[in-house]
Amino acid sequence: MLDSGVKFTALGTDGIDCGGDLELKYHFTFKVKYKDTFEKYTVDFLKYKNNIFVGKYYPTRYSLDKDRFAFVFDDSRGVIYTAKVLRTVQNIFLHMHKKHPNASFAFIGEPKKVKIAPKKSKGYIISREEGQERTKRFELYRKICLRDIGIESFTLLENTKKSAIILVNNEVKDISNYKANIIDMMERNYNILEL
Repeated sequence: MLDSGVKFTALGTDGIDCGGDLELKYHFTFKVKYKDTFEKYTVDFLKYKNNIFVGKYYPTRYSLDKDRFAFVFDDSRGVIYTAKVLRTVQNIFLHMHKKHPNASFAFIGEPKKVKIAPKKSKGYIISREEGQERTKRFELYRKICLRDIGIESFTLLENTKKSAIILVNNEVKDISNYKANIIDMMERNYNILEL
């Protein structure tokens, strides 16, 4: 099947005691085969106060890189590879939603970056391929939210200029107050305004 995901593994959680909004991190991993090699990905769902989870993923080989969320799969690997990565991230989201049915979720589409290795020096140069507005990741998250997750369970909030999506759970009693709390938290932690 074109867009089937791959098996993922839950690695556990990290408790956070930093006095801020972040409470817990859930870690997952999976591998996607391309020709004779595997690319390993890490998916983190960060649980914040007010029962909101922010999903992030990146190629595991960039785990120590400050720009790890901006590096995505190699587009030259084709649509089947890309679909497997995205479907697996979606399956992890659905797993988290099943475990936390009253939670809300957020996704931020980091602008894609490409690493270019210079010929006669060590290290690399980062070349930014896109701006902050309506990034490829944002468009993919949005498509998944609208097509596959649906809006029966959630109210979709989006900021196209900052490439941010928030799925507010419709089970919340006081949705307008809850929405304000989530937006405040996102502004404090991610500089996402005007959702």
